[in-house]
Amino acid sequence: MSKVLFRCVGFFFFTCVADSVLFASEVSIDSWDIGSVITGSGIGSDADGTGAVENPFHRVDHAELPSPGGATSTADAEYFASWDSEGFFSFLVNGQHTAAGNPQMLVTRSSGTIYITPSLNSILSIDILYDYSLGSGMREARVKGAVADSEGLVYNAEVIRNTLSSPSAGQITVDSPPIPLNAGTQYALVYLLRLMSFSGSASSLSQGEGFIRLELVPIPEPHTLALLALAGPLLLRKSHRSC
Repeated sequence: MSKVLFRCVGFFFFTCVADSVLFASEVSIDSWDIGSVITGSGIGSDADGTGAVENPFHRVDHAELPSPGGATSTADAEYFASWDSEGFFSFLVNGQHTAAGNPQMLVTRSSGTIYITPSLNSILSIDILYDYSLGSGMREARVKGAVADSEGLVYNAEVIRNTLSSPSAGQITVDSPPIPLNAGTQYALVYLLRLMSFSGSASSLSQGEGFIRLELVPIPEPHTLALLALAGPLLLRKSHRSC
C-alpha cells in the first residue's frame, strides 16, 4: 500500500511541478505594428492597421486607392494570433492585393513588425506562400520574412519576382529552417507581402494572394526534461497499475 501511495504522490508532485515550470515560461509580445498600405505617386495613399496587442487576436484590414480613369488598387488582410502560458506563439496573416499600373510608382502591401521575447529557448518557423499575376509594364511581387535582435539579422528570406526577369505569373514560397531564439532576448519578427508598379496602364491590375505563418515552439528546460525522464518509469507502471 505504501509503495502505491508513494507512486501516486510522486505522480501528483511531478504534474504540479511540470505545470508550474511551463506556466512560468509565457512568451511576451512586447509590441507590434501590423497593417495594409497603398501608396501611389500622384494619387495619394490609404492604410488600415493596428498597433494594439491582443491575445487572442483576430482582425480584418482593408485599404483601397482609385486611379483616375482606371482601376482601384486594394490591400486586404486577415490576422489570427495567439500565445499561451507554455511559451507557444502562432501568428497568421492572409493577404490579398491588387495594384494598378502607375507612370512613376505604386505600392500595395501587408506588412508588420512583431517584438517578441521568449522566456524559454525556442524554435521559430516561418512559412510563406504568395500567388501572383503581374500586369503589363514594369511590375513586381515581393515577400519577406526576417528575424533580428540587437546585434543584427538572425534570419532573412526575401524573394522578388518582376516582369524583367521572371514569369508574369507564378507562386513564391518560403519554408524556413528551424530558427533558434534565446530565452530573455527580444527579437523583431518582420514580414511582408507586396506588389509594386513602376509603369503600365492604370486600368491594368497586378494581383497577389497568399499567407505568412509564424510559429514559436519552446524547447523544454533541462530540469523539465529531467522530470520527464524520472517520471517515465512511474507513468509506465501507472498504466499497468491504477492508484
